[in-house]
Amino acid sequence: VQPSFKLVLAGKVLPEFESKLREKYEGKFEFSFLGKTDSEAFYRSVDLVIVPSGWNEPFGRVPIEAAATGTPVCLANKGGLKELYDERCMWQFEMKKNNLKDLLESIMARPELFAEKSAACAAKGNAYSPGALNERLIEFLDTLHG
Repeated sequence: VQPSFKLVLAGKVLPEFESKLREKYEGKFEFSFLGKTDSEAFYRSVDLVIVPSGWNEPFGRVPIEAAATGTPVCLANKGGLKELYDERCMWQFEMKKNNLKDLLESIMARPELFAEKSAACAAKGNAYSPGALNERLIEFLDTLHG
């Protein structure tokens, strides 16, 4: 029995791209397009956030936002995303054929990891909260003062 899933795409999608996906994948698996939506509500409504990136992002805001809501993340090991990777609440994959597919199959085969990774996510997200960032800035400024 193949595990089932639903792909939910959030954010702006070009009509041509949406049409292409529907034409190619309709009936193969369930998916939907939400368009622009409240990010926190979106993260809380899904079991897993996938961040595929074909370029070297300087910093990945999506993994931090998702983790802060307790939602585990699968992220590409590119650019700044590599630096955000935390094995306690994330999975990492290379952007090569079948790597994400294989990773998702292994995740669905071990659902107990979701609870562990979800619990660890809040700490990762909280490290980037405005309060935490303000504290680190004050600590840095204190080193300059003397």
